[in-house]
Amino acid sequence: RERGGVQWTVTLPEEFAVSRQLESIVRVRVEQVLAAEAPGGLQCKLLLVPFGQQASGSLDSDEQLSLAKYFFDAQGSPTEVARTMLTSAGRSPGVLSTAQSGEASLARDGSGRR
Repeated sequence: RERGGVQWTVTLPEEFAVSRQLESIVRVRVEQVLAAEAPGGLQCKLLLVPFGQQASGSLDSDEQLSLAKYFFDAQGSPTEVARTMLTSAGRSPGVLSTAQSGEASLARDGSGRR
């Protein structure tokens, strides 16, 4: 099933129970906009990360530039984005491990945006 807000969209399998969902945010800081959990402890958390100094704890300047080019200039690949996000998540002290599940692919919203 598809969940989303003004600034984001994600498709989750039916077994996920959503415990938090924000339609939009106005703060310029990292914000968790979706939290969902499936039986067996599998979790999905979607973070909205602003670019600039506020994101520097999660993404270095080269990573921010790479993501901006992908989403705003259509340069780069889904594989590069997945690698950047896995690397960023792996730096978080609360994350024990990261692993990619399946192949990264391009998705577009209803207006054609990446």
